Amino acid sequence: MAHPVRCPSVCRRTFGSAVRDHQRCDDNGGGVGCRRALLSRWSAAAAPPPRDVAAVNYDSPRDIIESLRRHHIGPKKRWGQNFLIDGNVRRAIAALAMRDEAETLWEIGPGIGALTELLVQTGPVTAFEIDWGIIRFLKRQFERAPLSIVAGDAVATIGLTARDGAHGTPDVVVGNLPYRRAAAIIAALVDLQPPPRRIVVTVQKEMAERLVAAPGTRDYSAFSVTVQSVCSVERAFDISAACFYPAPEVISTVVKLTRRDDRLIPVDRALFLRVKDALFARRRKTVVNNLKHCGNAGVSDAQQARLLLQRCGIDPAARAETLAPEAFVRLADEVYRLQQSTIV
Repeated sequence: MAHPVRCPSVCRRTFGSAVRDHQRCDDNGGGVGCRRALLSRWSAAAAPPPRDVAAVNYDSPRDIIESLRRHHIGPKKRWGQNFLIDGNVRRAIAALAMRDEAETLWEIGPGIGALTELLVQTGPVTAFEIDWGIIRFLKRQFERAPLSIVAGDAVATIGLTARDGAHGTPDVVVGNLPYRRAAAIIAALVDLQPPPRRIVVTVQKEMAERLVAAPGTRDYSAFSVTVQSVCSVERAFDISAACFYPAPEVISTVVKLTRRDDRLIPVDRALFLRVKDALFARRRKTVVNNLKHCGNAGVSDAQQARLLLQRCGIDPAARAETLAPEAFVRLADEVYRLQQSTIV
């Protein structure tokens, strides 16, 4: 029997300060949670990239930065660009996003290709990028690789691309998301029908805390409900600022969202989102006080709001941050039935 041992210091060096996230691994490195095992499995699975796929040495921070300068690609603040320059971290992210041969993979915000180089070795990749300088760079670097690029703002193009069908419906989505747009991008992904099976993204640490927050906690929010109604969420590991160029002023966290087999499917998802947002509109108010002001959902007064809540088994005196995602879906479906009953 293998005896559990502590993950070696290489794991802690690689993944910054998130020591608490390191789990035990057995003597042969087979622990599911061990970052060292993930790195080892990826290294074994991926063959070295052909010379003509990417001329950049993505394991060399100096080479990445020199490539950016050589091609006149500068990080743009308006798009929140911070380029990943740590080879161990990129392999760990790619390992979390490992896919089957039949699965379709999308990458959001590929930068100059640090993750892309690994992802294209497992099959075709569709990358979403807004920066035309980077798009031209990627087309040259990955000319012979199975890479398609969708140009434009990811929030605006994700839904259109999925409906168009030319790039398939994503089974796996991976990416280092711009901090300011992360919530909108994740919301667009979980709103796809069907949602991706797995989403592996790098976000600001505070955003990760909102994603995993449980009802009744400080970080639980309307955004938490939106995501958790569709996916189970787990924090994978933190990334120190030194792993990016330029170094951000925040700690980043990789999170993994896995589509729930029992995901909550409201009768009318748009109505569900309106009701959820209405209940969180004023956090200090009770749900009955917030719901009675939800005129765009067809609720006209406090008496009607109280009746709807009681039918759903929700305490009218409760606050939105104490309710599980299931409660919001039940309430939205009850509001939908009310709307249908008033249609002549």
